[in-house]
Parts: sequence; structure tokens; C-alpha cells
Amino acid sequence: MEKTTICLNGKLKEGDIVVVAPCSDYSALIGCVKGIYYVGTEEHYKMTDNATDSVMVDFYNDYSDKRIAEIEEQFRDLYDDDEKSYDELPIDETIMAPSELLRIDLDKIGEDYYKSLLNSEARTAEWCFNELLNYTHSQPKGTVYEVTISCCVDGENTSESQEFNTKCAAYEYACGWYAEMMEKFGLAYNGKAERNEGYFRACGTFESVDIPDYYSIQMDRHRWIKVEKPQEDRND
Repeated sequence: MEKTTICLNGKLKEGDIVVVAPCSDYSALIGCVKGIYYVGTEEHYKMTDNATDSVMVDFYNDYSDKRIAEIEEQFRDLYDDDEKSYDELPIDETIMAPSELLRIDLDKIGEDYYKSLLNSEARTAEWCFNELLNYTHSQPKGTVYEVTISCCVDGENTSESQEFNTKCAAYEYACGWYAEMMEKFGLAYNGKAERNEGYFRACGTFESVDIPDYYSIQMDRHRWIKVEKPQEDRND
């Protein structure tokens, strides 16, 4: 039986091409799924103590020299090792959570655009945001969601909550804020994003000179709208 799991933009299977969403330590890396290990199984337990399915990805790819230099810098910061080179990076059997990955449909985006993603972290991040927003427009409607936004930018605190009666509108609003915060913070220090069918959360901090800025964006499904079919009038 083919193994599958749910990533940020739908079903994922072995052999698929994936990209790591921004705000992850492995942000914007693109690779091929080598294995999927279900949480609770012995093989999963031997590999990790994550509370979700684990996805093994080979992130070695045909990046440009410029992109390879960016990846080296990314991992030198991560491992605090100024000598780390691309060929030494442990990215051929990387265990990822499904909530960090988006599937790339090569037939849909085309070979030329795929090559452009391999060569640009900024373009890859932009694709991730657009893909997540587009995906949510295809999801079922009819649920009330609440989005809460809190942030401190340049020492100014803001907080607000808003209700939406469709899943798509809520995700679009939350992801729109996510994109705006990413633009303000760059690739935020300690940033992360999570998503499942009823939950979206993105947060991050950035240490400024005097005051640590932060953002937190959370979307929760907090009640279902139940529509009952009216009974036909009957004469007893």
C-alpha cells in the first residue's frame, strides 16, 4: 500500500518533490521524498520522537552556485560552523514534519519555473505563500474560524481578533498577515509556521537593538455551522 501523509498543501506521497516553508531551519530547500513513517510505528520511533508523521527528504539538488553559497551560509549559522560546505551538509536523509513541507507539482509549474525556484530563496518563499493561499481557496466552506493577530514592531504593540465564516477567508487573512510579518522581519529569528485542517499558527521573534519584536498569528476553528434540512409540513 502506498504511504501518504498530509503536508501544507494537501496529500504527500513517496517520490513527490517538496519545498520547506519559510521560517524553518531548512527554509526554501527543495528535494524528493524518500520515505514516510507514520507516528506510532516502530520505524518512526527509531528515527524520532516527533508527535507527527515523519517525512524523509533528500534535499541535494541542482542549485545554482549563488544558491549553494546561500545554503552554506544558512547551515553555517545553524551549526555555528564557519567551515561547513555544501557537500558536507546532512541533507540527503533529512527527517521533516509534514507541517513544514509543501508539495511542488512539476507538471503544473513547468520546468523553467522549477529551475528558477532552485536558484532563488526569495522566489521560493513567494511561491510558498501563493501556493498556500491558492490551496485554501479549494477547501470546504461553512465553518467559523477566529484569527488572532498579535505583534510588536518597532516597540509598538497591536492585537486584534476577527471571525470568518469560511475556511478560505480565514486562511487568506492569516496567511496575508504571515506574509506581511515575514516582509517586516525578513526570515525571522526563531520563526515557525504550523497548519492542519482546523489550525494555523505562525510566530517569530527578532532581536532589535533595544526591544525584541515579535509576531504571533493564530487561526482556530471554534465552532461548526450546522445546517438542518427543514422538515416538510404534514397533515396528521
